[in-house]
Amino acid sequence: MAETSGRAPLSALLRPGERLGWVFRDRHLFRRPFGQPPPTMVEVPADVLASARAANPHLVRNIAIAVPAALIVSFVLVCGLSVVVFRGEGGGWGFLVMIALVLAVFGAAGALVWWGAYNARTTATRPNAMAAEQRARYDRELADWHTRKTQFELAEHQRSEQLPEWSPAVPPPHTRRIDVVGGTLWGWEGLLTVFGSSTLASGGQLTVLDLTGEGVCRELAEVAAEADLTTDVQLFPDDLAAADILSGLDQRQFVDVLVEAVHGGDGEGGGTDRYGSDRYGRAADDRVLGAVCSALAPGGLSVARVLTALRVLLGEPTGADDGLSDDERRTVTDELFSADYRREIGPRLRQLESLLHPLAPLGSDAQPRPDAQLSCIATLSTGSTARDEVLGDLIVQRLTRGVATGVESAGPRTIVVVGADEIARRHLERLSDVCERRGVRLVYLFRHLRGTSLQVLGAGAVGVMRLGNHQEAGEAAEFIGRQHRFVLTQLTHQLGGAETHSTAESESKSTSSVRNLSLRRPWQSISGMVGSSSRSWRSTAGHAEGTNWNNSETYQRAAEYTVEPRTLQGLPDYAMLLVTAGQQGPTVTAVECNPDIVSLPRVSVDPLPTTQAPAALPRPQQR
Repeated sequence: MAETSGRAPLSALLRPGERLGWVFRDRHLFRRPFGQPPPTMVEVPADVLASARAANPHLVRNIAIAVPAALIVSFVLVCGLSVVVFRGEGGGWGFLVMIALVLAVFGAAGALVWWGAYNARTTATRPNAMAAEQRARYDRELADWHTRKTQFELAEHQRSEQLPEWSPAVPPPHTRRIDVVGGTLWGWEGLLTVFGSSTLASGGQLTVLDLTGEGVCRELAEVAAEADLTTDVQLFPDDLAAADILSGLDQRQFVDVLVEAVHGGDGEGGGTDRYGSDRYGRAADDRVLGAVCSALAPGGLSVARVLTALRVLLGEPTGADDGLSDDERRTVTDELFSADYRREIGPRLRQLESLLHPLAPLGSDAQPRPDAQLSCIATLSTGSTARDEVLGDLIVQRLTRGVATGVESAGPRTIVVVGADEIARRHLERLSDVCERRGVRLVYLFRHLRGTSLQVLGAGAVGVMRLGNHQEAGEAAEFIGRQHRFVLTQLTHQLGGAETHSTAESESKSTSSVRNLSLRRPWQSISGMVGSSSRSWRSTAGHAEGTNWNNSETYQRAAEYTVEPRTLQGLPDYAMLLVTAGQQGPTVTAVECNPDIVSLPRVSVDPLPTTQAPAALPRPQQR
């Protein structure tokens, strides 16, 4: 078990062992309490108190009793001896004996009075003497107890300072599917950086499909490239011409991919898709595209050539260099469909041509992509929502077929789809099934808990991040279980409420019109188009931060929360509730996925053992 105190964040992130973030475990909870109780004051015995109360220390009253008794005894003795003396039998010594006896009687009475008074005083003062003796003994034992307690607590404090507080949140073993719902782009970026860097460090291959349009995979690509890991980045729509999405597909696969891409969206079963078509419409488009691709297959298949053939069927002008030969143009015009059928499918041909038109450059200059440890496919938002949606479904279809037909990699493979809300449910389920059968880990990140995400949620571990909508937060609370509680640290709580994210843009002019996309530093193209961001305690040269990070004890536990809609709506950016299935029911773990946590002290890169709070020391034997 090692700590990352003083280690650079980059080297700490690239440590083997997959993790979704970190779990906080307060080290103070594992301090052993000093179990020896303090000494207690011993009470004076009840029989001593009773004897003290019964004692008679009154001297005058004892004398008043003893003098009459002595007089009576003396009178009896004098009377008895006087008979002897007056008869003359005793002689002169009889008076002396009488006097001696009287004095002895009065002496004995006085001695008895003194002895009784002495015993009474001793008995009456015995409780005070015993109390003073017990108090002195209690003071000595209490001072010794405080000394031992202070030494023990000092040793426990020194021991607890060496305990790690942050342990990695490891994905559940044998879990091939992780769904994350909710969250902000900042939270997704942190989660992707932490999980992706640990996956790459563990020797696995990672493919990230970023459909957010904001390049949340930028930081992960930067970390991987700076660590000299092989990285391949494709940015759409800029890299449409060089993309190899449709490369290597035969005629049937080419048609299937195009049909499923244009019929994506929310259409399920007999419902409607993104342009109002039903299952019959998908079959009709498959019929049209199948016939067109069959005619064009000998000369090569591409989106541009298919578009040209559709325009020929519509009677639209195509230009002089449209990519079709005279024989292909004649086949498309005269041999594929009759005139009546062409008139009937005219609206559908226009819909196909409209949806495929933005993808015309796709694969026109396709180049084989390098076999990289990290492959990032990102769509950058340019305002063309329709093109981005079709392109997203097209990439998912290509990923599905790549997993189904590809060879097994040397290490574990993981696919992450960021922003999977707009992908059709059947496409997501098909990709999930293929990954499950091939042993590929699949991670879906949904922005909202509705529609597709609500229908596919729960196939594996589920992570819940901030949900802004109250209805979605209520659905998530019911899914997690309102009886659960979790703890967030003050660090994450403050970051979520007080951190200010900033972006910067730069513009430069060049006389060269050729854009050279570097495979060694591919994230620079993402940063230039999306913007750059930095957290409050990560410094960037030439950039002044408006906040100040103080590495103090402010990252201790903050508060305990219950799973309620309001709580889920107010989660910080980097907080996630990980719900996993267990033998005793679902288990909820509060995960904090901020990459910069590795720069804090007492961070362990290995999972901490599950231990109970330590027991107190045994009580000493009573003397």
